[in-house]
Amino acid sequence: MISKLMIVLTMRSDSGHLLAPLSNVREIALERLPPEHMLQLCGHLTESRALPDSLRRQVVERSDGNPLFLEEQVKTIYETAGKTGLADVGDGEVHEPLDIPRSLHGLLTARLDRLTVGKTIAQIAAVIGREFPISVLSGVALMSREQLGNGLRELTQSDIIYPSSTGAGTSYAFRHSLLHEAAYQIQLRSRRQDYHGQVAQAYLSKVPRIIDTQPEIVAHHFERAGARESSAHYWYLAGMRARAQSAYQEAASHFRKGLRQLEALPTTPKSLRDEIRITVALGSTLIATHGYAAPAVRTVYDRASELAEKSGQTHELIASLNGVLAFLQVRGPLSEAFSLATRIVDLAKGTEDLVLIAGAYRRLGWCCFCYGLIAEGRQHLAHAADLYDPAKAKTYVDVHNADPGVLGSINLAWVEWFGGDVDRAREYSRRAREAARALDHPLSLAYALTMSAAVAQGLDDVEATHEFATEAIALSARNAFAYWRAWATTLQGWTMTRRGQLEAGLETMLAGLRAYEETGAQLFKPYVLALIADAYRMLGRYSEGLAFLDEAASCALHAEVRFYDAEILRIRGELIAVLGDSAEAERCYRQALELATSQGAGSLRTRIEASLGSVRRSPTA
Repeated sequence: MISKLMIVLTMRSDSGHLLAPLSNVREIALERLPPEHMLQLCGHLTESRALPDSLRRQVVERSDGNPLFLEEQVKTIYETAGKTGLADVGDGEVHEPLDIPRSLHGLLTARLDRLTVGKTIAQIAAVIGREFPISVLSGVALMSREQLGNGLRELTQSDIIYPSSTGAGTSYAFRHSLLHEAAYQIQLRSRRQDYHGQVAQAYLSKVPRIIDTQPEIVAHHFERAGARESSAHYWYLAGMRARAQSAYQEAASHFRKGLRQLEALPTTPKSLRDEIRITVALGSTLIATHGYAAPAVRTVYDRASELAEKSGQTHELIASLNGVLAFLQVRGPLSEAFSLATRIVDLAKGTEDLVLIAGAYRRLGWCCFCYGLIAEGRQHLAHAADLYDPAKAKTYVDVHNADPGVLGSINLAWVEWFGGDVDRAREYSRRAREAARALDHPLSLAYALTMSAAVAQGLDDVEATHEFATEAIALSARNAFAYWRAWATTLQGWTMTRRGQLEAGLETMLAGLRAYEETGAQLFKPYVLALIADAYRMLGRYSEGLAFLDEAASCALHAEVRFYDAEILRIRGELIAVLGDSAEAERCYRQALELATSQGAGSLRTRIEASLGSVRRSPTA
């Protein structure tokens, strides 16, 4: 077991990267070498060979601290020395006796120009990439095996390439990225474009496994070849592969590249379907990293829905509207989400596709619950569970990046807790976690773990809440799931308050709330605000607690989130009671009891009855 690992990466200074925001990453700029070090390097390169001091100084000065530039100048000097008699120059002043280009690019280009058959091979290889497999090179280079071997030897002896792997999949690599760039740039653009197309086809025919392992390579070559439709297809495959590995930022980049290829094509039924498919995939990827309620999520799914309406394809329309529904349900208002969920159920039923119908009823059931229609929500969720086919789990994940079996089980777990059946709540929670682990889908597991923590919190099971929330936070941190990390953090804070760490727990809950708000989410904000208000009650800071309850009620009203209204009223009664107004506290409890009863929230009703009994027994009642 490796407990700590240090990774050293190198990159060009003009290249962007995604590591800078990470706290455990240190970036070290490699400065130019000072003159004394450059002289030492020059001495190492020349060793016992003659090089006049005056020329040595010129080479070091011209290199300006760039080791590669110095190395290339020395090589050029010795390669051309036979024409000028370098050994006879002596230590006198040298007045440009050699034809040495004054730029690094010029030096590299000159070296390539001095090659024979190796130049053509270097150009084709440069199109393939910094590293290139011989199987692909031989599929493009119109040469005999002997000619290809001679060219590779010439390039190797000239120290331009080196064998990077041997055996069945022999590959070579350019010794330096600038050598690779020089070999690429000395070709005409039209020739490069033609080679890119040939390279893409060579990969598909010679290395077919690349479709499953690195489809982005094929996508890149088709893109450079101007084959936009093929490029978009392989960018989509690359995005799906990255998404399957939870590399969501990389997946989003691939999907966007695919969409850019389609934008340049005339609209046809096929290009329309391709654009919808990639746009929906991009939306599901953004949900993972930005959360359901991020504006970018709504923008992407609105575009997909617009295209799907034009296409007249119901399956594509449902996939697009599901994304819009997710946005509306988490950001609000829930009345709009409820109307859309009902429409999606009708559309799904029209397809007679059980995969779509199960997913549609799961969404409608969850929407009903959040809207305060608990019994109706349980009915729809149970129907979705009956329709769900575990054998088709991969189909669900491929389209929606979520499994309705996992999501439906954990949704039912919370619904059953609210309804008062704690045993069924625990059982559905367990099923959801087990299914998510078996599926090996991190996003579904983050969903299951965070909501399992919420179920455990409702059961007042501090240890289970802490266990599930801690695992959810770690999983979300590894995969950049901002939404689930935020919500799990608030639940972790709740466990701290129940363990006596009131101040630290409150700060953790507030940090989780701020992170949750940053995602644009409103759905569970009233719930979190109520937990925070109760923490203020425990600290004896009653006025602050009431202020948070005011915000919770306002948020619930604005987003139309109704499932926690009764508990918000109960906690308000608790705070008012300790302030000495028993009559007002009882009024809050009675209002809460009426609401919980009408919603069928049995667990909340039990809590409220206990609070009501307590205030009646108080001396001031």
